[in-house]
Amino acid sequence: MSEYTTQYIPVSELIQSGKLSPDNGDYKKALFIESQLTGLIEFETLVKCYVYESGDISICHMRVFIEPVENIKIQVWYDWSIKEKFNFHIEWNNYFKNMKSDSIRHIQRNHKEPNYIGKMSAKKLNDWIGYLCAVFIDIKQESERKANEKSKFLDRIKDQQVIWISEGKRGYINSNGLEYSFTIDDSDYIDERLIITDNIGTTFDRFLKLSDNAYKTA
Repeated sequence: MSEYTTQYIPVSELIQSGKLSPDNGDYKKALFIESQLTGLIEFETLVKCYVYESGDISICHMRVFIEPVENIKIQVWYDWSIKEKFNFHIEWNNYFKNMKSDSIRHIQRNHKEPNYIGKMSAKKLNDWIGYLCAVFIDIKQESERKANEKSKFLDRIKDQQVIWISEGKRGYINSNGLEYSFTIDDSDYIDERLIITDNIGTTFDRFLKLSDNAYKTA
């Protein structure tokens, strides 16, 4: 199979290209969604596509998007089952690699989600856009906070004799019979551990030295 790139192509350009068959199921759905949005938005309806070296185009799993704010793409989904309602979604992991799904859901719960849309209207559409953009801003702030904490942590240990197990992610420092270890996961959460590594004296002896700030190995 030839190489391809993923592109967001306006529906109007797909129509002009003539590269998709009118019988293509995903193309039909994209055209339907675009027809429901016509007159309600001032921006293009986009379709996530695979564009091959040969020039051929295929639609990526029926992905139709709008971009009401620069760099914030909102997926428009229509339930073709009995419900026949519109739903809207942002592919959060495409924007925030350090945010886990449960953290995103927690932030979403701080905002009132609009009802799914049966008959499309400008107000209902704007309600969804406003909701998702507000959630996006809050997730972005939390993502940046976590990234800043990670950056500050790495800055604090940069002058220490860190033994790296995985550069920038996992390591440990040995000093005076103590071992400090840490792991930074993909969500920038920092797990820290401190253990005593020598066998000098009893546990109580070590406790007394630690509590007196006088702990040294022989």
